[in-house]
Amino acid sequence: MSFAAQSLDDIRARLSVSEIVGARVPLKRAGREWRACCPFHAEKTPSFYVNDEKGFYHCFGCGKHGDVISFLIDHDGMHFVDAVENLARKAGVVLVRESKEDRQQRQRLTGLKEIIGRACDWYREQRDGLDGAGVRSYLEKRGIIRKTWDIFDLGYAPPGKTGLLQTLKEEGASIDDLLAAGLVVRPEDDGEAYDRFRGRLMFPIRDQQGACIGFGGRLLMPGEPKYLNSPQTSLFDKGRVLYNADRARSAARRKGRIIVVEGYMDVIALSQAGIDECVAPMGTALTDHHLAVLWKMADEPLLCFDGDEAGGRAAISATMRALPRLRPGKSIRIVTLPQGMDPDDLTRQDGAAGIERMLEQSVSLIDTLWSAEAPADPETPEKRAALKLRMDALCNQINNRPVRNLYKSELHSRMQKLFGHEIRSSLQNFERPNRDSRPRVSARTQTLDACRHLTSRLEHYNEIIAQILDHPELAEAECETLAQFQCPDSALQQLLDAILSAIIEQPGLDKYALATRLEREGYEDTLKSVAARRKLKVVSQSNQAVSHKVLGDKTEGEKGLDDQVGHFGTVVKALQRLSELEVLIAVSESQARDYPDSTEGIFIRQQEAIQEKTVIEKYLIEQAHKTFS
Repeated sequence: MSFAAQSLDDIRARLSVSEIVGARVPLKRAGREWRACCPFHAEKTPSFYVNDEKGFYHCFGCGKHGDVISFLIDHDGMHFVDAVENLARKAGVVLVRESKEDRQQRQRLTGLKEIIGRACDWYREQRDGLDGAGVRSYLEKRGIIRKTWDIFDLGYAPPGKTGLLQTLKEEGASIDDLLAAGLVVRPEDDGEAYDRFRGRLMFPIRDQQGACIGFGGRLLMPGEPKYLNSPQTSLFDKGRVLYNADRARSAARRKGRIIVVEGYMDVIALSQAGIDECVAPMGTALTDHHLAVLWKMADEPLLCFDGDEAGGRAAISATMRALPRLRPGKSIRIVTLPQGMDPDDLTRQDGAAGIERMLEQSVSLIDTLWSAEAPADPETPEKRAALKLRMDALCNQINNRPVRNLYKSELHSRMQKLFGHEIRSSLQNFERPNRDSRPRVSARTQTLDACRHLTSRLEHYNEIIAQILDHPELAEAECETLAQFQCPDSALQQLLDAILSAIIEQPGLDKYALATRLEREGYEDTLKSVAARRKLKVVSQSNQAVSHKVLGDKTEGEKGLDDQVGHFGTVVKALQRLSELEVLIAVSESQARDYPDSTEGIFIRQQEAIQEKTVIEKYLIEQAHKTFS
């Protein structure tokens, strides 16, 4: 048995060719494409190109050509089944096997597409015929020009009950086929079938390959429902289809953005104004599949919903849907339109310039969450605690750990500012017992120590990242610890999170594939900065006492392994232990304020933590080979 065509199409829709090829071949950006020396034959000048927009790779030297599936077969030597299963796991696609009956069904679906395509032609003929005067007048009043009618194949379903049915029957279509295509309706009492769409402006809905698979219809006479879509069929699934996706895909690649609006007329109005990179769901909320398709078109789809209460609810619903699927570089942005206006209204009023102004004011997902959840002034501790619980609950929905950690950090910082808290030094305000009996430290010495420790630690974070870039396998054993790091430099933190995401998603990633992926995600400048300030030698084997304290006793074999990886794990654990000690010291300070009768015991624990912290900092400073004066 083979796999169902829908499963293979889902894989191709969710995975970009550059993502799969770039994990194995170092790709370089070349306009809207990627290029490299061909992995299938020896060459010095790159002639191998990857085109995500068209979904294929091609070598102009040897002629190799294919998609994500054929690449694993040709490059990795996988069998077809293994390649498909490997990609399905990565894309989150549930594979469906295709039997002989399934193949027959696929052939039948091809026939249904031909019937739906003929219906599209018939609706367009009615638009331009004698009976179409009303729909033509309606389109002209809405400001839709004739050229746009033809671009979107807008049609008209006359009010008669069997016009389409009789026409297609005469051309050889059966009632069963018309029912399966969603074009006609049969009453529950098994009465005579009749046309589903009557008295409506017709919007053909196409799949990403441009084949017509269903329709949306707007009623032009009094009655309900105002909008009617094709029913769920073997071809048409509202949760998987985006209106205008076939046309918007190439425009999105050119402009680097994709805009999501609510309705057909919004898409058409924007397109007529020169903004082709827009799509609309089928009157339903965005689904996981919709997001996967949108993220193939752009990293941050712009959600431009109507400026009313329903549009606000749709925006919040979309943010909730997107949260679990967020990953480095992939998010959404929200565009808020003026009250009571939709994109169609705004375009007719202010043209493309009006829409562009609103798009420039788009708001990030995290800002949308904050605005929706955080009151202006949570004046009581109970309200503040409730806000923190809500924010933590939202962050915990994010499956990608580096993104989740950064969201928590950012929202925590915002809450501190909202509550009016200041972050105090963990040592400055602690009232210790026997204070006068301890040596005083000058302000200059404290400042110098702080600079020394911060600079040393920053160098170590930089070196750790540099070593992972050279040897990604080093990070696999320390992933849990690395994920808890809080780098002093935000750019380094973002790069580290992106590296960990790549290594978790693609175990066994080599340094070339990792570099290609990071450059594709926009970290090229940070990568250059890491290389430029790399001074540290983590392979130093000095200070074995610290290694013993941090790692514990080792067997000879384990010591050999430590030497082989250049004490990478030692430094990683030392840095993490340093962070833990700083938290412990800060907690001791808080406990001393809250429990003044127990300050002696708290002070002893804090002094032990400070001593251990000093030993580890000395170890890290010695490794940095850095001299301070």
